[in-house]
Amino acid sequence: MASPELGKALALRKGLVSVARMAEKVDRTSDMFETVIMVAEVHEELDTEEIRVLSRAFQRMFYEKSDALWTTSKTVQEDGSGNQATYLVLYSGVLEDDMETTLRYALSIIQSHLLPFSRLPQNVVLYIKMVGDINWHLAKLKKLEDTKKQLIQDAWTAYESADKEALENLSPAHPIRLAVSFTKACFYHDVKNWPERACTLVEEALEKVAAGSELASLDQESYKESTEIIGWMEEKHGSWISEANRSACLFHGEGSSSTFAEFYPKTFAEEEEHKISFKTPYSARPPSPVLKRPVPAGPPDNFISPGDWGSQVDEHLSENQIRSRKKAAQAMKGRLG
Repeated sequence: MASPELGKALALRKGLVSVARMAEKVDRTSDMFETVIMVAEVHEELDTEEIRVLSRAFQRMFYEKSDALWTTSKTVQEDGSGNQATYLVLYSGVLEDDMETTLRYALSIIQSHLLPFSRLPQNVVLYIKMVGDINWHLAKLKKLEDTKKQLIQDAWTAYESADKEALENLSPAHPIRLAVSFTKACFYHDVKNWPERACTLVEEALEKVAAGSELASLDQESYKESTEIIGWMEEKHGSWISEANRSACLFHGEGSSSTFAEFYPKTFAEEEEHKISFKTPYSARPPSPVLKRPVPAGPPDNFISPGDWGSQVDEHLSENQIRSRKKAAQAMKGRLG
């Protein structure tokens, strides 16, 4: 028989989750976020529905603040003159500080109130992945290279740990395992500047889902989540391949026989492309098998990665070509801030 204390804790959680759902319905993101924080502070293992609500609350809060900062910064860059621009720059700084405060607050909640009290593999994997996501967001805010590098390393460590736990404890079709694989692939593409490896991770994840029967055995909500992420992975994989082919043609000329590994310029991905959420499914179909291309076990010998997100993967290029590529990257960084 359940103890009175346990009954009270369960009632409290259910009540708070109901409030969080209502706050989401009426677009009160800050209320939703603070309510799920109270759910986390109960220090009990969260069930699947509670996890979904908590995940949505964190995502809505992060992207609401991120969108506000991005819009303000873009306005400053486009209309950066006069007294009004000065005030907008100051306001942009306020938004940036607020974004960092919220991210660090969320990180402390995960590390102090969620992970220590979680035993279910899917919850542990999701929390560790969220630690990686938050560090990645923080790295985007930082200007000092040393600080940025450390946050990037912290994010990568979390993604590696989440991936290891997911491979050991979750089925290939589980939405959280797919989310980890997809985010890790994006990290390889956008931060580590290794598009070959990013594409291979997506291909391997999709092939494992296609080879098994786990997708059909998922409950309705998990099936929707998994098929949505599968759709994103297929779309992103296609765009990376097309982007590489277009870049090779532009650099070497039409009809070039250049391979993926020979030329791949770094591009700046918008924030929207990194969202992992639980919402309307992208599609309701199993993944289609994809052809696997050979990928080196490690980066090429001439792999250039100084740690700056605007750096290039320059392969088989002359010094003048490398210099031109870096100038273009610096010009792009100046436009994007």
